[in-house]
Amino acid sequence: MPNNLIFSNVASELQVQIFGKNGSNVLPLQTDTSGNLVAVVATVSALTAGTVTVQGGTITTVSTVDTVNTVSALTAGTVTVQGGTINTVPIATTSFTTLELSTSTSNVLQMQTATQNIYSYYVVNLSETDTVTALLQISPVSTGTYFVNDTSTIVTLGPVSGGVTSKGVLVAAKYLQYTRLSLSASAGTPTVECYYNAHA
Repeated sequence: MPNNLIFSNVASELQVQIFGKNGSNVLPLQTDTSGNLVAVVATVSALTAGTVTVQGGTITTVSTVDTVNTVSALTAGTVTVQGGTINTVPIATTSFTTLELSTSTSNVLQMQTATQNIYSYYVVNLSETDTVTALLQISPVSTGTYFVNDTSTIVTLGPVSGGVTSKGVLVAAKYLQYTRLSLSASAGTPTVECYYNAHA
């Protein structure tokens, strides 16, 4: 047929190359090996809500962003802030246990405290007759036999008196990777509540 360069009437067999114009240059659009269009976002502006995830790239400038709540999973790349501030929000950690003691030592709430900016242990003796001794133990590894007493933290918690419980807060004076709470009773089987609070 004269002046007819397409010789197929089957649409699925037709392939069209698409071009775009960059200034005075006419260039073909690119795809990856799966056929997805390859695009580069030069500027993200006026993002009032939502999420930006960057993998294997760079955010050079983000302008007019009202609030960025979370930047997560940044596996590679750079975030540059102009005219703003990146604030670190502490991540709080809390653990709790209740246990019945004996004159034998009980070790609880073992934590990797090296990853925390600040932490403390809280103990309350609920017994009306028995005294509790509490201290912290520290170790460079998580294996139980490596722990040693941080003797500066020893507190003695007497029994309930006049309806008021005896409480103590313990913070290790020396630094090692791991910390745990060590408890024992002078007699009987007193019940204690133990808390661990920290933030990174």
